[in-house]
Amino acid sequence: MEQNTVKDQRGRRNIVKGQVVSDKGDKTISVLIYRLMKHPKYKKYIRKKSVFKAHDEENQAKKGDVVKIYETRPLSKTKRWKLLEIMESTDQEETSIKRGKMKWTKLHELKVLLIYKKVKENGEHEDELCEKLKSTDESFTCSLDSIKMKLQNIHFLDTGEGLPNLSQLNQEIFKKYKNYSIERLKDEIEQLEN
Repeated sequence: MEQNTVKDQRGRRNIVKGQVVSDKGDKTISVLIYRLMKHPKYKKYIRKKSVFKAHDEENQAKKGDVVKIYETRPLSKTKRWKLLEIMESTDQEETSIKRGKMKWTKLHELKVLLIYKKVKENGEHEDELCEKLKSTDESFTCSLDSIKMKLQNIHFLDTGEGLPNLSQLNQEIFKKYKNYSIERLKDEIEQLEN
């Protein structure tokens, strides 16, 4: 978080930098601000967050944009800030692809499970298989790290080490198909693709 002050005829005004989390209101944006606060007893720094409503006269800022807002007189019941400038503008489609947000289907889960089986049984290299899957299948819009995280979670489920971060559906898919051979998994994937 960046906090500065601006001097004008009304005195000093605070300026903060944050990310727009909502732009649904007319001429209003919600901006998420993070700040560090020292715990009074434990003296450890804690990250606190606040959401401020800010006035956006021309409805310029969109969800995901990084903006600067400054303190002003009360404009409504909850608005006490105004938009100063948009520092980083993001396109919604680029943001979702960049962050690796994609809808995981049963087909995607089975393809990742197939990679896990190949690595475990045949000793094939995980990185090469992930890159090959991402380059051959256009439906994988997520990053390689997301695929590797799925593989790690499947490993946790398989070995019982650690706590897997998989949804109930993903766990059910794994439990149903974990005893399938590589060839049988390939057949299942072909049936889902057709």
